[in-house]
Amino acid sequence: RISPGPLVPESFSPNGLSLCCRQHSNYKFLADKVESFAQRPQGGCKRTCDARLKCGHTCQLRCHNYDLEHNDIICNKKCNERLLCGHSCAKQCHVETPDQHGSCRIPIEKTISECGHQIFIECCKTPTIKDCKKSSLKKLTCGHIVDVPCRIIPSSYEFKRFPCPRPCDTILACQHKCIGNCRDCHTGRLHVPCGEKCERQLICSHVCKVSCATNCPPCSRQCEIRCVHSRCTRKCGDICTPCKEQCAYKCRHLNCTRLCSEPCSRGPCNKPCNKKLKCGHYCIGICGEPCPRECRICDKHIVEEIFFGSEDEPDARFVLLPDCRHIFEVTALDKYIENFINDSDNKIAIRFPECPRCRQMIHRCTRYTSIINQVYNSISQVKKKILGNNSKQEKNNRREQLIKDYKKMKNNLKEIPLDKSMIDYFGKLYDKNNLFSDMLNLMENTIGFINEIDQLLVDGCEKLQKNILEDFVLFPLRHIVKYLFTQQQHYRNFAEQQLNDIQSELKRIRRVIYIETLVFSLKQTLKENEKECIDSMLYLTKKSGPFTDQDRQKFDDLVKKFESLNNLPGLGINERERIAIVSAFNLSKGRWFLCPKGHPYIITECGGANQESQCPDCGEQIGGKNHQVLATNRHFGVMDNSEHAVWSNEANLNLRHALF
Repeated sequence: RISPGPLVPESFSPNGLSLCCRQHSNYKFLADKVESFAQRPQGGCKRTCDARLKCGHTCQLRCHNYDLEHNDIICNKKCNERLLCGHSCAKQCHVETPDQHGSCRIPIEKTISECGHQIFIECCKTPTIKDCKKSSLKKLTCGHIVDVPCRIIPSSYEFKRFPCPRPCDTILACQHKCIGNCRDCHTGRLHVPCGEKCERQLICSHVCKVSCATNCPPCSRQCEIRCVHSRCTRKCGDICTPCKEQCAYKCRHLNCTRLCSEPCSRGPCNKPCNKKLKCGHYCIGICGEPCPRECRICDKHIVEEIFFGSEDEPDARFVLLPDCRHIFEVTALDKYIENFINDSDNKIAIRFPECPRCRQMIHRCTRYTSIINQVYNSISQVKKKILGNNSKQEKNNRREQLIKDYKKMKNNLKEIPLDKSMIDYFGKLYDKNNLFSDMLNLMENTIGFINEIDQLLVDGCEKLQKNILEDFVLFPLRHIVKYLFTQQQHYRNFAEQQLNDIQSELKRIRRVIYIETLVFSLKQTLKENEKECIDSMLYLTKKSGPFTDQDRQKFDDLVKKFESLNNLPGLGINERERIAIVSAFNLSKGRWFLCPKGHPYIITECGGANQESQCPDCGEQIGGKNHQVLATNRHFGVMDNSEHAVWSNEANLNLRHALF
């Protein structure tokens, strides 16, 4: 049996039943089988229900035969009512709760009040500086004004740690410009290693080609030192073996009796050479020196070419430099060599004389053998200092001692945990082939620094509040520890700049602990001059830039000044304690005195001395007779703020003034 529900029969046909729905009576369809009704599961026609809902929207369902009043039909359209902001509500239609509109999520441009920047943000939100994606110019703790992301400005922790991008540009001890930025160099307190090639001239006159960040290693080029007998076959940085041949400096007038490497026992001969050249003319050289090939007559244009100014004199004598074959007038060359060696303005204090024409070093000119040997001996002494003047056994003993120092340090560390990389770093000490002095110096310095840093950490943890400890002690010390173990890849000792920076930072942090501990311990109200001392000490330890020797001296002077203001000379008590002591005796002023050695004592009763005794501190005589203290004792008015002793001429004078 077919139940048409709201479908209304319009007419009967042999082919089926002609039906229409109540809502759309003009739309008819033919139901010729049961399946015809399955095509209309809602019980209506195939058209969309166009009834108006309570919210005012049109029903979007297909024509249906239930809830014809649309009391339970849920509207799926958007609300679209105007919000206070002017935008339409984007929530699903909510006629039952007309006042519960959703937050407006439409992106619009708004201004952030804290920084003034524009930002696209949902209409319902009020932007804060943490939403800002731009930067503002701000002054960092280093003093530089740079662009800082607005979002980190409210956080003092993030702001203090914002990496300042300004180039450091400090001229380092090596005279190169620092390649780091302000943050990497900790505001100039601990510079990154120099990134330039060294390019400094070594003691051998060769140029150092390694990184400037470490000590210059010994020169690895072939040694150029030679004499008339032989040449050195070692590396330039090694110590040369002295020549043991007889000195070759001799002529028919003078003769040296010493070895080639020793100071000559004779001076230069200034007699003319009496030999003749192949051309038949006399030699223009000096007796005992190699004869120049040039002839005064045959090669006049060469011999008399002006260089020093005396070459065209008729009796001029010339010296041949065997190393480069140039010739020079002897008196002018002698003066040049003397000035060259004694030139205090030259940046290289020890150097072989050079040819004034081609700058070739002079090694084989016998006239200057004494000067050459003197320079050679000086260079050898410097090489010994660089390489270490100790024997292999002595170096090994030092290595073993450093192993003991390392083990002691490792066992005693309280605040610095040694990780695997640090342990591997010190593992080089166990290699018996690593006996070169620079590596041992590096290890000794590192062990010393680690011990000092650990002690500073212990002191800081014991004395400082957590926030002060973290910002001003832990943070910089952790950086120094990392710096120690990441910079020395080739196990060369620290460069001068690095040593100075590390030592200065440790001095500064030691004083940070002192002043912060002092500030925390102060309970009394400070006087103006005391407050100035404290403020100056805080500034010196927290200002940007390196903690210089001048800063250290100023800080230490301020410490003495503050202690002097806060303590009585010789007593070591502060103002509060002084007042408490004087109040405890409850006596009139003028009763405090000092013994001959400056120890204080008090006279009670009437305040006048009536007997002598001995100072309990040093045994000197104190007191006196007839109300007068001994001449070796003196009034101590600082203790009770008295101007004179209670029994004194001044007191008597004041008494007479009071009577009259």
